[in-house]
Amino acid sequence: MIEYDPKTCITAGELREFGAQIPQDILDCGWIPRNHLSLKLGTHELSGLEPTQLQFSIELTFLSEFRWVKATFEISDGR
Repeated sequence: MIEYDPKTCITAGELREFGAQIPQDILDCGWIPRNHLSLKLGTHELSGLEPTQLQFSIELTFLSEFRWVKATFEISDGR
């Protein structure tokens, strides 16, 4: 089993910040390994207006199939 490491994994919340369409029932803390993703610069456009703006898109591709898994835990002191 792979354990979460912020250097090698990316969360659903981070993917949402990129604009990825992640189902709302997946919590922001859900994660997958970063090497299961491909990020590529898509279209880009530089405006001639002041202030100059650069607009671009990022193509996000999942490189392997995966399933978001939700789990509920109850912690008690055994009393």
